[in-house]
Amino acid sequence: MRPETIHGKKLALLLLSEGEVGFEESSCVTGTTDWDGERLRVRFEGESASFPLPFDKLDRVRAVPPELRRELGEADLYVTLKVGFDEDDVHDARPALGLSWPE
Repeated sequence: MRPETIHGKKLALLLLSEGEVGFEESSCVTGTTDWDGERLRVRFEGESASFPLPFDKLDRVRAVPPELRRELGEADLYVTLKVGFDEDDVHDARPALGLSWPE
């Protein structure tokens, strides 16, 4: 998928947190894509932070099936991403995105 084709679309990030035995938690955050000609970012409503969507993840962006639109925050598109951190690192990557893991 080309970044200019998804500019301005609502994108759901399906975040999967890996544990010792597979995926332990999942969360979904939605934002609006913003392509400036060089970088593609996801801007979150009411948040000052944005998430840079790497170009190598664009081939994983898919249209949200109609039956899942409500569950995915009325997003047009979604992408699944693994979220985690190195076992030796005590800092979780999520706060660096400006997001908190929903309870």
